[in-house]
Amino acid sequence: RLSVEHNGEVIASQNAKASDVSFSFAAQEAGDYYLKITNPLWGYVSTDEYGITATFDATADISGLETESNDTTATADNLVFGQSITGTISYVSAGSVRDFDYYVLNATKPGQISLTLTHAQGASSVDATLLDSNGNSLGTSTFSDGQETLNATVGSAGPYYVQISGNQYDTYDLKAEFTEIDVSSTEIEPNNSLETADTLTFGSELRGALGSDGDDDYFKFTTDSAGLVTLSFDNPRDASSSVSALDFFRLSVEHNGEVIASQNAKASDVSFSFAAQEAGDYYLKITN
Repeated sequence: RLSVEHNGEVIASQNAKASDVSFSFAAQEAGDYYLKITNPLWGYVSTDEYGITATFDATADISGLETESNDTTATADNLVFGQSITGTISYVSAGSVRDFDYYVLNATKPGQISLTLTHAQGASSVDATLLDSNGNSLGTSTFSDGQETLNATVGSAGPYYVQISGNQYDTYDLKAEFTEIDVSSTEIEPNNSLETADTLTFGSELRGALGSDGDDDYFKFTTDSAGLVTLSFDNPRDASSSVSALDFFRLSVEHNGEVIASQNAKASDVSFSFAAQEAGDYYLKITN
Protein backbone atom coordinates (compact mmCIF):
# COMPACT_ATOMS: atom_id res chain seq x y z
CA ARG A 1 0.00 0.00 0.00
CA LEU A 2 1.35 3.38 -1.04
CA SER A 3 -0.05 6.38 0.85
CA VAL A 4 0.88 10.04 0.66
CA GLU A 5 0.77 12.23 3.76
CA HIS A 6 0.87 16.00 4.09
CA ASN A 7 0.41 18.06 7.24
CA GLY A 8 -0.45 14.91 9.17
CA GLU A 9 -3.22 13.72 6.80
CA VAL A 10 -3.37 10.97 4.21
CA ILE A 11 -4.23 12.77 0.96
CA ALA A 12 -3.83 9.92 -1.55
CA SER A 13 -3.31 6.18 -1.57
CA GLN A 14 -2.97 3.27 -3.97
CA ASN A 15 -2.83 -0.50 -3.51
CA ALA A 16 -0.38 -2.57 -5.58
CA LYS A 17 -1.01 -6.32 -5.66
CA ALA A 18 0.45 -8.11 -8.67
CA SER A 19 1.43 -5.41 -11.17
CA ASP A 20 3.13 -2.05 -11.49
CA VAL A 21 1.02 0.97 -10.55
CA SER A 22 1.10 4.68 -11.21
CA PHE A 23 -1.13 7.28 -9.56
CA SER A 24 -1.39 11.04 -9.34
CA PHE A 25 -2.62 13.48 -6.72
CA ALA A 26 -3.01 17.23 -6.38
CA ALA A 27 -0.32 18.96 -4.33
CA GLN A 28 -2.30 22.04 -3.31
CA GLU A 29 0.62 23.96 -1.85
CA ALA A 30 4.37 24.04 -1.53
CA GLY A 31 5.83 21.96 1.25
CA ASP A 32 6.90 18.52 2.37
CA TYR A 33 4.99 15.41 1.32
CA TYR A 34 5.67 11.89 2.58
CA LEU A 35 5.20 8.59 0.79
CA LYS A 36 4.60 5.58 3.02
CA ILE A 37 4.97 2.06 1.61
CA THR A 38 3.68 -0.80 3.71
CA ASN A 39 1.86 -4.11 3.64
CA PRO A 40 -1.31 -3.68 5.73
CA LEU A 41 -1.84 -7.42 6.20
CA TRP A 42 0.35 -8.86 8.94
CA GLY A 43 2.20 -12.00 7.89
CA TYR A 44 2.11 -11.28 4.14
CA VAL A 45 5.08 -8.91 3.83
CA SER A 46 7.05 -9.20 0.58
CA THR A 47 10.80 -8.75 1.03
CA ASP A 48 11.38 -8.38 -2.73
CA GLU A 49 13.03 -5.19 -3.93
CA TYR A 50 10.75 -2.55 -5.43
CA GLY A 51 11.37 0.71 -7.30
CA ILE A 52 9.67 4.05 -6.84
CA THR A 53 9.87 7.19 -9.00
CA ALA A 54 8.20 10.56 -8.43
CA THR A 55 7.64 13.36 -10.92
CA PHE A 56 6.26 16.88 -10.39
CA ASP A 57 4.45 19.14 -12.87
CA ALA A 58 3.72 22.65 -11.58
CA THR A 59 1.77 23.51 -14.77
CA ALA A 60 -0.66 20.56 -14.63
CA ASP A 61 -4.40 21.17 -14.38
CA ILE A 62 -5.40 19.76 -10.98
CA SER A 63 -9.00 20.97 -11.06
CA GLY A 64 -10.24 17.42 -11.70
CA LEU A 65 -8.65 15.99 -8.55
CA GLU A 66 -10.00 16.06 -5.01
CA THR A 67 -8.18 18.06 -2.38
CA GLU A 68 -7.69 16.89 1.17
CA SER A 69 -8.79 17.76 3.73
CA ASN A 70 -12.38 17.64 2.46
CA ASP A 71 -13.78 15.59 5.34
CA THR A 72 -16.69 17.93 6.17
CA THR A 73 -19.27 19.99 4.33
CA ALA A 74 -17.39 23.11 5.43
CA THR A 75 -14.26 21.95 3.57
CA ALA A 76 -16.07 20.35 0.62
CA ASP A 77 -14.50 20.49 -2.84
CA ASN A 78 -16.54 22.14 -5.59
CA LEU A 79 -18.13 19.72 -8.04
CA VAL A 80 -19.41 21.19 -11.30
CA PHE A 81 -22.32 19.55 -13.09
CA GLY A 82 -21.12 17.71 -16.18
CA GLN A 83 -17.50 17.43 -15.03
CA SER A 84 -15.73 14.47 -13.38
CA ILE A 85 -13.49 14.53 -10.36
CA THR A 86 -11.10 11.82 -9.18
CA GLY A 87 -10.68 11.07 -5.49
CA THR A 88 -9.44 8.48 -3.02
CA ILE A 89 -10.88 6.94 0.11
CA SER A 90 -7.61 7.14 1.93
CA TYR A 91 -7.74 5.87 5.46
CA VAL A 92 -9.57 2.83 6.73
CA SER A 93 -8.63 0.88 9.85
CA ALA A 94 -10.01 -2.46 11.01
CA GLY A 95 -12.93 -2.18 8.60
CA SER A 96 -14.16 1.16 9.96
CA VAL A 97 -14.47 4.27 7.83
CA ARG A 98 -12.08 7.05 8.76
CA ASP A 99 -12.01 9.11 5.57
CA PHE A 100 -15.05 10.92 4.18
CA ASP A 101 -14.85 13.02 1.04
CA TYR A 102 -17.36 15.85 0.57
CA TYR A 103 -18.25 17.74 -2.59
CA VAL A 104 -20.63 20.67 -2.98
CA LEU A 105 -22.99 21.13 -5.93
CA ASN A 106 -24.87 24.35 -6.60
CA ALA A 107 -28.31 23.82 -8.13
CA THR A 108 -29.76 26.98 -9.65
CA LYS A 109 -33.31 25.63 -9.94
CA PRO A 110 -35.43 22.63 -8.89
CA GLY A 111 -34.76 19.43 -10.81
CA GLN A 112 -33.04 16.06 -10.69
CA ILE A 113 -29.45 15.45 -9.60
CA SER A 114 -27.87 12.27 -11.00
CA LEU A 115 -24.62 10.87 -9.60
CA THR A 116 -22.35 8.30 -11.24
CA LEU A 117 -19.52 6.79 -9.18
CA THR A 118 -17.02 4.32 -10.64
CA HIS A 119 -14.31 2.57 -8.65
CA ALA A 120 -12.07 -0.46 -8.79
CA GLN A 121 -12.69 -2.58 -5.72
CA GLY A 122 -16.29 -3.76 -6.06
CA ALA A 123 -19.87 -3.20 -4.99
CA SER A 124 -19.24 -2.62 -1.28
CA SER A 125 -16.12 -0.46 -1.58
CA VAL A 126 -17.40 3.11 -2.04
CA ASP A 127 -20.83 4.74 -1.76
CA ALA A 128 -22.16 8.20 -2.58
CA THR A 129 -24.84 9.91 -0.47
CA LEU A 130 -26.56 13.13 -1.50
CA LEU A 131 -27.30 15.59 1.32
CA ASP A 132 -29.26 18.81 1.46
CA SER A 133 -27.89 21.93 3.18
CA ASN A 134 -29.30 20.72 6.51
CA GLY A 135 -27.49 17.38 6.30
CA ASN A 136 -30.60 15.35 5.46
CA SER A 137 -29.93 12.35 3.24
CA LEU A 138 -31.67 12.51 -0.13
CA GLY A 139 -30.50 9.01 -1.09
CA THR A 140 -27.50 6.69 -1.30
CA SER A 141 -26.09 5.19 -4.48
CA THR A 142 -26.77 1.60 -5.52
CA PHE A 143 -24.35 -0.69 -7.39
CA SER A 144 -25.24 -2.08 -10.82
CA ASP A 145 -23.31 -2.85 -14.01
CA GLY A 146 -19.97 -1.93 -12.50
CA GLN A 147 -20.85 1.48 -11.07
CA GLU A 148 -22.77 3.27 -8.34
CA THR A 149 -25.66 5.48 -9.42
CA LEU A 150 -28.16 7.77 -7.70
CA ASN A 151 -31.01 9.92 -8.96
CA ALA A 152 -32.66 12.38 -6.57
CA THR A 153 -35.16 15.18 -7.06
CA VAL A 154 -34.39 18.49 -5.38
CA GLY A 155 -37.25 20.88 -4.78
CA SER A 156 -35.31 24.14 -4.55
CA ALA A 157 -32.18 25.90 -5.69
CA GLY A 158 -29.17 25.95 -3.39
CA PRO A 159 -26.15 23.94 -2.27
CA TYR A 160 -26.25 20.15 -2.11
CA TYR A 161 -23.48 17.91 -0.85
CA VAL A 162 -22.12 14.55 -2.00
CA GLN A 163 -20.60 12.42 0.75
CA ILE A 164 -18.24 9.66 -0.38
CA SER A 165 -17.50 6.88 2.09
CA GLY A 166 -16.08 3.39 1.87
CA ASN A 167 -14.86 0.36 3.76
CA GLN A 168 -11.44 0.02 2.13
CA TYR A 169 -8.82 1.99 0.23
CA ASP A 170 -10.07 2.82 -3.25
CA THR A 171 -9.78 5.41 -6.00
CA TYR A 172 -12.97 6.62 -7.64
CA ASP A 173 -14.33 8.91 -10.34
CA LEU A 174 -17.42 10.98 -9.50
CA LYS A 175 -19.66 12.81 -11.96
CA ALA A 176 -22.87 14.75 -11.35
CA GLU A 177 -25.51 15.74 -13.90
CA PHE A 178 -28.50 18.06 -13.51
CA THR A 179 -31.80 17.72 -15.36
CA GLU A 180 -34.58 20.27 -15.18
CA ILE A 181 -37.85 18.43 -14.56
CA ASP A 182 -41.35 19.15 -13.32
CA VAL A 183 -40.87 18.43 -9.63
CA SER A 184 -44.60 18.65 -8.94
CA SER A 185 -44.96 15.06 -10.18
CA THR A 186 -41.95 13.67 -8.27
CA GLU A 187 -41.30 12.96 -4.61
CA ILE A 188 -38.97 15.35 -2.81
CA GLU A 189 -36.53 13.92 -0.28
CA PRO A 190 -36.40 13.94 2.64
CA ASN A 191 -39.94 12.60 3.00
CA ASN A 192 -39.21 9.84 5.49
CA SER A 193 -41.60 10.98 8.22
CA LEU A 194 -45.17 12.17 8.68
CA GLU A 195 -43.89 15.71 9.16
CA THR A 196 -42.03 15.75 5.84
CA ALA A 197 -44.57 13.79 3.79
CA ASP A 198 -45.11 14.82 0.17
CA THR A 199 -48.64 15.74 -0.85
CA LEU A 200 -50.46 13.15 -2.97
CA THR A 201 -53.31 14.64 -5.00
CA PHE A 202 -56.18 12.37 -6.00
CA GLY A 203 -56.01 11.48 -9.68
CA SER A 204 -52.38 12.58 -10.18
CA GLU A 205 -49.42 10.20 -10.19
CA LEU A 206 -46.28 10.92 -8.18
CA ARG A 207 -43.00 9.21 -9.11
CA GLY A 208 -40.50 8.22 -6.44
CA ALA A 209 -37.77 5.80 -5.41
CA LEU A 210 -36.38 4.45 -2.16
CA GLY A 211 -33.04 6.15 -1.82
CA SER A 212 -31.21 3.55 0.28
CA ASP A 213 -31.62 0.76 2.79
CA GLY A 214 -33.76 2.08 5.62
CA ASP A 215 -35.38 4.80 3.52
CA ASP A 216 -39.14 5.25 3.96
CA ASP A 217 -41.25 7.46 1.70
CA TYR A 218 -44.35 9.15 3.15
CA PHE A 219 -47.19 10.74 1.19
CA LYS A 220 -50.11 12.69 2.61
CA PHE A 221 -53.61 12.87 1.14
CA THR A 222 -56.73 14.45 2.59
CA THR A 223 -60.39 13.47 2.28
CA ASP A 224 -63.29 15.89 2.76
CA SER A 225 -65.64 13.12 3.87
CA ALA A 226 -65.90 9.38 4.41
CA GLY A 227 -65.49 7.27 1.28
CA LEU A 228 -63.52 4.65 -0.64
CA VAL A 229 -59.86 5.33 -1.43
CA THR A 230 -58.01 3.31 -4.08
CA LEU A 231 -54.22 3.36 -4.34
CA SER A 232 -52.37 2.08 -7.43
CA PHE A 233 -48.65 1.28 -7.30
CA ASP A 234 -46.51 1.14 -10.45
CA ASN A 235 -43.89 -1.42 -9.42
CA PRO A 236 -40.40 -0.89 -10.88
CA ARG A 237 -39.59 -4.56 -10.21
CA ASP A 238 -40.68 -7.64 -12.10
CA ALA A 239 -40.04 -11.36 -11.76
CA SER A 240 -36.56 -11.05 -13.27
CA SER A 241 -35.40 -8.25 -10.95
CA SER A 242 -36.67 -9.62 -7.63
CA VAL A 243 -33.79 -11.72 -6.32
CA SER A 244 -35.02 -12.65 -2.86
CA ALA A 245 -38.18 -13.60 -1.06
CA LEU A 246 -37.44 -10.61 1.17
CA ASP A 247 -37.22 -8.24 -1.80
CA PHE A 248 -40.56 -6.43 -1.97
CA PHE A 249 -42.25 -3.10 -1.33
CA ARG A 250 -44.74 -2.64 1.49
CA LEU A 251 -47.43 0.03 1.23
CA SER A 252 -49.24 0.92 4.44
CA VAL A 253 -51.86 3.58 5.18
CA GLU A 254 -51.89 5.39 8.53
CA HIS A 255 -54.63 7.54 10.06
CA ASN A 256 -54.64 9.00 13.55
CA GLY A 257 -51.49 7.05 14.39
CA GLU A 258 -52.80 3.62 13.34
CA VAL A 259 -52.19 1.44 10.30
CA ILE A 260 -55.60 0.94 8.69
CA ALA A 261 -54.59 -0.81 5.44
CA SER A 262 -51.51 -2.38 3.85
CA GLN A 263 -50.40 -4.20 0.71
CA ASN A 264 -47.17 -5.91 -0.38
CA ALA A 265 -45.84 -5.49 -3.93
CA LYS A 266 -43.17 -7.98 -5.02
CA ALA A 267 -42.92 -8.43 -8.77
CA SER A 268 -45.97 -6.74 -10.29
CA ASP A 269 -48.13 -3.64 -10.09
CA VAL A 270 -50.75 -3.64 -7.33
CA SER A 271 -53.95 -1.76 -6.56
CA PHE A 272 -55.88 -1.85 -3.31
CA SER A 273 -58.77 -0.01 -1.69
CA PHE A 274 -59.72 0.88 1.87
CA ALA A 275 -62.53 2.67 3.62
CA ALA A 276 -61.83 6.20 4.81
CA GLN A 277 -64.27 6.34 7.71
CA GLU A 278 -64.03 10.10 8.18
CA ALA A 279 -62.67 13.28 6.69
CA GLY A 280 -59.06 14.05 7.53
CA ASP A 281 -55.41 13.43 6.73
CA TYR A 282 -54.20 9.98 5.68
CA TYR A 283 -50.56 8.93 5.14
CA LEU A 284 -49.16 6.36 2.72
CA LYS A 285 -45.84 4.84 3.77
CA ILE A 286 -43.73 3.01 1.17
CA THR A 287 -40.85 0.92 2.45
CA ASN A 288 -38.88 -2.24 1.80
